[in-house]
Amino acid sequence: MIDVEVKGDYKTLYFNRNFVQGRTHKSGKLAVHYMREIVKVFDHVEDVRHVLLLGLGAGNLHTYLLKKYPELHIDTIEINPEVVQFAKKHFNLPDTKRLRIFIEDVKKFIQEVHNYDIVIVDVYDENGQVMLDDRWVKKQGKVIVYNSLVCKDTYKSYITQLNTLYDRVHEEYIPELTSEPYNHIAYCFNND
Repeated sequence: MIDVEVKGDYKTLYFNRNFVQGRTHKSGKLAVHYMREIVKVFDHVEDVRHVLLLGLGAGNLHTYLLKKYPELHIDTIEINPEVVQFAKKHFNLPDTKRLRIFIEDVKKFIQEVHNYDIVIVDVYDENGQVMLDDRWVKKQGKVIVYNSLVCKDTYKSYITQLNTLYDRVHEEYIPELTSEPYNHIAYCFNND
């Protein structure tokens, strides 16, 4: 079940009332901490023209990037057409030629090799984080940005896996590691 809640200056998109899929502030600024950490990747990569976002959510990250980077083109993979409709109706997702949304299963899409400048992995559904095969994700672009849930029990194996797979890993945001999972943001660089 998809739901939208308005509280004060904030509007939030939920899946099953448990998982925040996006939040906007009336000012247009990114209202979710992990999203502010994700966009810092643009400080690490030159001449970004084409970005792939795996997952749409409320579309507020898309709206922010399109406004801030007028030359940027974004492709998005979203499996649920209802999420797209909610993003357009309730979160003013722009209708522009610079944004293409493909209604498709991410797991199928990544089985083809692409060459994006930046790939942002932010895939969640009503049950939580959707796990992808990182060997296929790696083949999508030059820099892969992961928004992953980690806790004290999963962090070490997660970061070891990324360091094994990629040429360089930059941990942009490491949450306090407790028994509760929280968003971890990593930039993973492919040098090949």
